[in-house]
Amino acid sequence: MTVELKRELYKLRHLHLFKYSILVVLVLTFYGALPTRFVTLNEIANGFGIFQWIIVIMIGVSAESLAFEFRLHTIVPAVYKSARQTDLYFAKLIVLIFYSIFLTIIGFLMTLLVKAMLFGKRYALLTTFYHHRQLLNLLVVNAFGALIYTLFIITLGLLLFILFRNGAVAIVIGIFLAFMGDWISSGIMTSFPGIDKIWAWNPLNMINVVTQLGNQVVLKTVLLDAHQLVIGTLLYALLFALFGILAFKKKSI
Repeated sequence: MTVELKRELYKLRHLHLFKYSILVVLVLTFYGALPTRFVTLNEIANGFGIFQWIIVIMIGVSAESLAFEFRLHTIVPAVYKSARQTDLYFAKLIVLIFYSIFLTIIGFLMTLLVKAMLFGKRYALLTTFYHHRQLLNLLVVNAFGALIYTLFIITLGLLLFILFRNGAVAIVIGIFLAFMGDWISSGIMTSFPGIDKIWAWNPLNMINVVTQLGNQVVLKTVLLDAHQLVIGTLLYALLFALFGILAFKKKSI
């Protein structure tokens, strides 16, 4: 497994998406803070929206990590060089998880930098403003929530590419879930109140873990508290990973 991890780290460093995604995080953090007169404490607590953008970036990186192997016809040698076929899948999964952690840390630090550069002492990090929570505390919690959801997205992105062998399909479905999943889920719960408590555990609803961790009030359109969302998101990530492993073993390469 160590050899596979080194190979995957090398491949990731040479992906164009790897180089560009770091730059995109830097640019989008500044973009999210403009114009400064309309920025609220809640937007700062959400990293000027950068944590949601990191989720979108990881959708593309996850799909591309396998897509380029098939495009360059390197998937067969990579599999045969591994002791087990699943080692390649696990190596990609582990590297992608560490990369998402890296991007989240970059996004967090960039938020602090942009906040200091554009707002100075206007919004102190220890300001208490939401349910007696400090700004810095909410920023850390929201970053953690986004990181948990990236596990969901990474495993789903790998699974979708393995099933469809099409990076564009995996990316489109992933972006659809990121931007429309919550709206569809809440719409169904509102339309069919009799099944809302069961439907609340559907995978579309799990994106709310990004914002719900810092929210002590359980929203009527979510119905799950922070702990339930974390458990549900991790369980779906585990489920997608298991399906991904099975599909990767059975699909012809």
